[in-house]
Amino acid sequence: MESASLERLIALVRRELGAESVRVLEVGDRETDADNVLYAKLPDGRSLAVAFAGAPPARDALVRRLTMLTATFAQSLEQSGRASARPAPARSLHQELRALAVRARAADAAVIDAHSPVVWGAGSAEGESRPSEKIALVEVSRAQLSPESPSSGASAAANADEDDDERDDPPNPEVVRTLTERAIDIVRDLPGLDALRRGGHVAHAERGGDLGVLARSFASIYLLVLAFDGTFDELRAERAIEDALPRIERLVLALPPLDPKPAPIAGVIALRRGRRR
Repeated sequence: MESASLERLIALVRRELGAESVRVLEVGDRETDADNVLYAKLPDGRSLAVAFAGAPPARDALVRRLTMLTATFAQSLEQSGRASARPAPARSLHQELRALAVRARAADAAVIDAHSPVVWGAGSAEGESRPSEKIALVEVSRAQLSPESPSSGASAAANADEDDDERDDPPNPEVVRTLTERAIDIVRDLPGLDALRRGGHVAHAERGGDLGVLARSFASIYLLVLAFDGTFDELRAERAIEDALPRIERLVLALPPLDPKPAPIAGVIALRRGRRR
């Protein structure tokens, strides 16, 4: 496993399971039969040993959650193992979120941590000019739909009408940022977030005058949040999310580990928490 991904997995397991320590056992190391230690196999044959101060009261639930976390990271590593020549995950995530916002006709798309203030990425984060939003993912879709194109293996988003890529001039970046902050505040206040720790799922849609919000959870601890400048086509947005979410999940899980404090590190941004309006 790549060291950055392994460090991130260890940090997440320790935080999400409330473990006292998490360490890696090499292939051939013996697993101790102790009631306060859980084990999980890693893709490279090694194991994670997750130790608690005492025997955990909900051992079966913790085992399921540990298995889910390691399996998700294993899938991410399998996809990223052949991607050394590709752009850094933070940059790719930014592009993917921008492309999703275009396809969903949203003002912005962001990924947040469900249990900390961290915003792992946002389509508007880098402050680039919006005309460049028709980036590779959108242009590829258009080419694949073209009759002259020899390739027909398009993603689900490529099957959308070509006018999906057309939108009016974007709002001022400060307006977009404000909409994104308000949308994130709404999602962070959802009562269902606590259920994510128990394997639950969050799917939320909200319309409220000048702001629309669509949120979907993934990988147990993350939320994809779309902010709209007013009303929105939920079916169109759901279709765009369904196509983009697997790629977004792989990119988020490939980001380097970060102590969950709001800081602009390694492509991770922190939006200030404002009052809901």
